[in-house]
Amino acid sequence: MGFATLALFACLLVVAASQGIVYNSPFCKVFGVATATNEWKTKYKTDQLKLSLNNADFMLGSRWRMTTYLKGLLAKIKSKLQKAKFAEMRDLLWAKDKAALHYLNSVYDAWKTELLAAIPDAAKKVEISKIIIAYEAKNRGFQQDKVLWNPGFGFTKCSLS
Repeated sequence: MGFATLALFACLLVVAASQGIVYNSPFCKVFGVATATNEWKTKYKTDQLKLSLNNADFMLGSRWRMTTYLKGLLAKIKSKLQKAKFAEMRDLLWAKDKAALHYLNSVYDAWKTELLAAIPDAAKKVEISKIIIAYEAKNRGFQQDKVLWNPGFGFTKCSLS
């Protein structure tokens, strides 16, 4: 059993080394599998830092544009709704946003549907729907930010190329 385990472990080390993956643990160094030079590690850390700063800057800017858009949209529909209904819909939007960890792409369309469903008057529903459509057409960047904010898309992936 001991020899089989050792042989299996040695095979795994060979497979790992053949993939070109960086293993710099003391254990890997003992077996000669460590592959990264100090120069490469420094370059990697620098590139990762630049990438992280650029991504953080983009994410903050995108989130700011999205919240500005939503505040503007809420201001447009505020006068069209009763005070209590507006407060309920506003609080629902921010609660959904928080529950979705601020990934607005998964919340916004559902919130619009709930907003329109909560309005009993058909004429008022059409009026608010037109306001939303016009505001979305005016703010095309919001749609782009909404798509890019999707987890796992674009800026959340690391690439050193």
